[in-house]
Amino acid sequence: MACVEVWKSGRLLICRRVDEQRAKRGCKVCLGSAGEAREVLREASKHIESPETEDVDILAILDVFDGDYETALECLFSAPGDRGPFLPRPFRYAQIYGLMGNTESAKKYYEEARKKYDSGIEESPEDSKGNGLLGIAYAGLGLREEAKREADLLEKSMSVNKDAFYNPKVKKLAYIYLLLG
Repeated sequence: MACVEVWKSGRLLICRRVDEQRAKRGCKVCLGSAGEAREVLREASKHIESPETEDVDILAILDVFDGDYETALECLFSAPGDRGPFLPRPFRYAQIYGLMGNTESAKKYYEEARKKYDSGIEESPEDSKGNGLLGIAYAGLGLREEAKREADLLEKSMSVNKDAFYNPKVKKLAYIYLLLG
């Protein structure tokens, strides 16, 4: 209920957003109302020239919640770029194809991501973001030992403080272990 209180009070800082439409969408998603969140995003899209990547990804995620995987893929494939708010698009494609039971396509996108981030790690090994993404790719490909190695490297790069729970690295670490089972 904190999301509603913040929204109603006019601060509009839900999910660290200051934009009103995003705040409304964040509020609806926080409350579990995917249908209402989707309507807020559709209304907002009428007033902007091109939707931001994050909004496209959220719409696709809402379609996934509804089990409408084809629409989610269409939404993602129609958007420019391959960046998402938490995961780059190849990972989203792999997730959705996995949910559809199309393991061949899922593995194709995990392999694409693995190649991209494996070369990135070689170029800048101190970039822990790459460890998390590479770990997810390895886990999606079923390469347990490699995924665990990357998870360990990611964990070592994390600082322990009061905000650690909100660190994107924690989400990536959790996702690696979720895929590993």
